[in-house]
Amino acid sequence: MNTAPADIMTRYPVPRHRLTRRDYYRLGEAGILGENDRVELPEGQLIDMSAIGPRHAIVTENLTELLVTGFAGRAGTRCQLPVVLNDGSEPQPDLALVRRPWRRYPHPEPDDIFRLIEVADSSPAFDRTVKLELCARAGIRDFSGRSDPWKRSTGEPSGRGRCWSINDLLAESVWLGGKQDAEIIRR
Repeated sequence: MNTAPADIMTRYPVPRHRLTRRDYYRLGEAGILGENDRVELPEGQLIDMSAIGPRHAIVTENLTELLVTGFAGRAGTRCQLPVVLNDGSEPQPDLALVRRPWRRYPHPEPDDIFRLIEVADSSPAFDRTVKLELCARAGIRDFSGRSDPWKRSTGEPSGRGRCWSINDLLAESVWLGGKQDAEIIRR
């Protein structure tokens, strides 16, 4: 349980200095951010990423295996690696299904991204709001970020993109290139 006092800066609408992706990389090059720092860059702000718990790890590992197998030769699967949304946003989704090879180095950009998946067990509100909106703004319409990744989504996609559940994804046999056994990723 986080007992830290609320961030006083959230109460005041003051201008903030936003980082670019280049600034972000320079923090790493200068040793300010280390290899083991779990941070990502949404909207030019550095945020701490949640620790990976056992449930999250198992679901992510099994989804990775399913996607790698299901899309072999058709798309690449990236696991917890950065993608570029714009010059100020470089999130690290749990999974990204991407074009191979992607067009620009070092990370895939919106035109190269078929689908992003977040196993949203420790940060569901952030994943379903901020990340969903950032992805939609970047033109990525297929984004899964659910606290219960098995629960089917309801209703039509909003104009901001759609939160897909894992069951929604598995139900799309064309997307997977054939029938897949959901038990593979539920183990």
